[in-house]
Amino acid sequence: MLRRAREAQGLTLAQAAEGTRIAAEYLDALERDAPPDAFPSSTYARLFVRTYARFLGLDEEPLLEAFRSRHGADRTTPPTPIPDTSRVPPVSRSDEPAGIHPEIVSSPRGPQLGLATDALRARVRARRRRGGGLIARVPVDVRGDAGSARLRRHRRVLVGSGAAATVALAVLTGVLAFPVRSELNTVSPTILSGRATPPHPLPLPRGGYSIFPEYRVVAYYGAPRTEGLGILGEGPQRAVPQLLAQAEAYGADGKPILPAMELIATVAARNPGPDGMYRNRQGAGVIEGYLAAAREARMLLVLDVQPGRATFFDEVRVFRRYLEQPDVGLAIDPEWHVGPGQEPGQAIGSVDAATVNRISAWLAGIVHDWNLPQKLFVIHQFTADMLKDKHAIVARPELATVLDVDGFGGRENKVSKYAAFDRGYRRRFFHGIKLYYRQDPDLMSPDTVLKLSPVPDYVVYQ
Repeated sequence: MLRRAREAQGLTLAQAAEGTRIAAEYLDALERDAPPDAFPSSTYARLFVRTYARFLGLDEEPLLEAFRSRHGADRTTPPTPIPDTSRVPPVSRSDEPAGIHPEIVSSPRGPQLGLATDALRARVRARRRRGGGLIARVPVDVRGDAGSARLRRHRRVLVGSGAAATVALAVLTGVLAFPVRSELNTVSPTILSGRATPPHPLPLPRGGYSIFPEYRVVAYYGAPRTEGLGILGEGPQRAVPQLLAQAEAYGADGKPILPAMELIATVAARNPGPDGMYRNRQGAGVIEGYLAAAREARMLLVLDVQPGRATFFDEVRVFRRYLEQPDVGLAIDPEWHVGPGQEPGQAIGSVDAATVNRISAWLAGIVHDWNLPQKLFVIHQFTADMLKDKHAIVARPELATVLDVDGFGGRENKVSKYAAFDRGYRRRFFHGIKLYYRQDPDLMSPDTVLKLSPVPDYVVYQ
C-alpha cells in the first residue's frame, strides 16, 4: 500500500526520504513489509510507519495495527522501559531539593554531543559551498552487542557534491533503540537534508503544522521522583491515561485538543551542587522515556527549564538535540531564575525581555533550519514583575508563544490575575493558565476555564 501510494503521487523513494527525513533504506523496508530487525527498534518502526503514512496522506492507524499484528514487538532490541517512579524510595526530608533528587543529572556527554553535531553541520556546509564532497565519521559510544551491531552500519556520513546532495546523518538514539545497560551518546534519528530547509516538514503528532489557533493544548506538569512538583511525578504510565481523560473535557466546544506533557528538564534545587548553580538536570534516559510515552499517545513533550543561578540561555541550549524534534517544545520558568547570593525557593526570580528574545530567536532558528512545524514556547509568569520589560518581548511566527499565568490560589484571585497579566498582550501572544489539583482550594472546572476571556489556548495542570 505504501509503495502504491507513493508511486501514485509520482514520488521517487529519494523524494519521499527527503520529505519525511527518514532514511530511504527504512522507507524501502516499510514498503517491503520487512521484519522489525530491519529497523533500529520496534519503537522507531512504528514512528516511521506513522510519519510515512501522514506524509502520503494515508490513515495511519490501520497501518500501525497491521504492523503490530504481523510483527509484534521487537524481540532482539526491546525499547527502554518507561521509568516506574512508584518503586523509587522517597527523598529524605533532610536533603530534599526544591526540585529533583540530586542523583538525576544529565549525561556529561550530552552538551558535547550537541556541539559535535553542530560542528559536523558547519563542516558540511563549508564543503558544500566549496563544491566538494566529504566523508565524515561520527563517533558513537554504544555498549552492548545488539546496540553495537545495529549502529555499526550507521556511523558513516556521506556528503556528495552539489547543492542537491543529501546529508544522511543516521546516528540513532541508543536510549530508545537498545536496552539501557549504561550511559549512551544519543542523537535524534533525523536525516538532514542537503538543502537548508527540506520542502516537507514532519507534521505535529495529531496532524497539521500550526499549534495555534488550530488546537487547544492541555498539559500535565511535573518531574519524576517528586510528586509535589506535579502529576508527572507519578510516571508517564499513570499520567498519560489521566491526561487524556482530562484533555477530553476541553473539547466540548468542538476545538481539537493536543495533549502535552511538560516535563521539568532542569529543576531548581535547594542545594548549590558541585558547580554552585542550584539546579539539577534530568538524565537522557528520563527525557527519552517521557518522549517515547508522548509519541505513543500522540502528544507533545515540553521541556521546562528552571535554571537556578545558571543563565537561562546556557541551560536551554543543553537540550538542543531534543528541541530539534518536531514534537518537543520549550517552557521557561522565571520564578526559579535567581541571581548571585539568592537561592531558589527563598527568592522569587525573574527574566528580562532581552533574554527571552535571545532564547526565542535561537528556538525559531531551529524551526527554520530543520523545517519543523510550529513549536510551543511557554513563558510562565507568577508575579507582575517576573517578566522585566514585558512589552519588549517579541512574538515570532515560528513559535506558538504562550504567556502562562502561574500560581495557585482561590478562583477569584486566579481569574483577576489572568485578566491583569493579559491586559495589553491579547493580540501579540497566546494565553495560558495553570491549575493545581491539590493547592487550588476551588479548582476551576473545564467549563469555567472555557468561559474565561480570552479563552486559554494552553491549560496546564500540576
